[in-house]
Amino acid sequence: MPQTGRIPKDKVASTTARKEVKEAARRAVRSARPPTLHPSARLKDRLKTAGYEEGAGLLKPDAAARPGPAGGGEREGPRPEGLLGDLWAWMTGGLGRQSGDGGAREPAKDPAVQPDPKSEHVSDPTYGKVQGKPFIKEEDDPDEVAMDDVSQGRLGDCYFVASLAAIADKNPDAIRRMIKDNGDGTYTVKFHEGGEVVVDDQFPLQGGRVAYAGPGDQDAKDGKELWVMLIEKAWAKLKGGYEQIRGSKVRMESEDAMEALTGNKTTTVRTSSKDDATLLELLAKAADKGLPMTAGVYTKDRFDQETLDKMSAQGVYPNHAYAVVSVDRAKGTVELYNPWGKETKRPVLEMGEFKKYYQSVHINAK
Repeated sequence: MPQTGRIPKDKVASTTARKEVKEAARRAVRSARPPTLHPSARLKDRLKTAGYEEGAGLLKPDAAARPGPAGGGEREGPRPEGLLGDLWAWMTGGLGRQSGDGGAREPAKDPAVQPDPKSEHVSDPTYGKVQGKPFIKEEDDPDEVAMDDVSQGRLGDCYFVASLAAIADKNPDAIRRMIKDNGDGTYTVKFHEGGEVVVDDQFPLQGGRVAYAGPGDQDAKDGKELWVMLIEKAWAKLKGGYEQIRGSKVRMESEDAMEALTGNKTTTVRTSSKDDATLLELLAKAADKGLPMTAGVYTKDRFDQETLDKMSAQGVYPNHAYAVVSVDRAKGTVELYNPWGKETKRPVLEMGEFKKYYQSVHINAK
């Protein structure tokens, strides 16, 4: 039979039906406002480049699922049936795992959402389980939360781990209050800048070893002490990835990391603004009160090679943050802890040398 160029009636009907479905879907999209956050894959891409403020905003609890016009947890109006119903559910259901009441869990509180593990010096890490518990006390530690639990890994976040060391030494209860064991291999970590973040016991590994902040103490029964690793991972998740918490990239609303961790005000003192005696007394009074303190070394270009060699022999490295351990008025010295770990040398410096090497001191209130 010769072709007439006409479309059979049954094909016309099916084509019309498809057009109607597509148009109905477009109307549904136009009539419903999508959630603030994008689907998880696109959200991950946004978080990789987000600064602190933007990243925290993207992960706020109200960002994943906004209330409807009536103020309830769901949007007004009946749910469409079939294919349109699935589209409607995607638009109004939020992101992440579903909670028990049918609502959506925002990414910050979804332990299945992992921070990007890559960083400048670790290009191909993989997540792996690390068996342990948040806190383990060794016999020679004064507390289960101890300064020497802190050991910085292959990540330039010394500002952060030095802060953890200082707080652990002077205000261990603040660290304990930060972590809640949920009893299912997940932990809720609470920051005073950014809120609660839920993480699991999977950590970036390279060559089978933990890539970033390492475990503290360990024993045969409980495994490895995880509190430093958990807090660092939660910080990375809050900010969009491990690479985003390097010192050269981090942005904070607070004065420094201790303030974000404890909620207590931090005061920054420039060492050049005080004479030796005044600075010594200021630090000694803070130490008497048991206030956490960190100190930051000047950058390398400030020193000649002879000075750099001397500093290295004393355990001082440029562009690096330390926790202040103690201040001795009688000897006029300051003792510091290098967050690279308890195996590294603790510098003990006279005030003149301390001022020469260290640019600033951060003092956190209690």
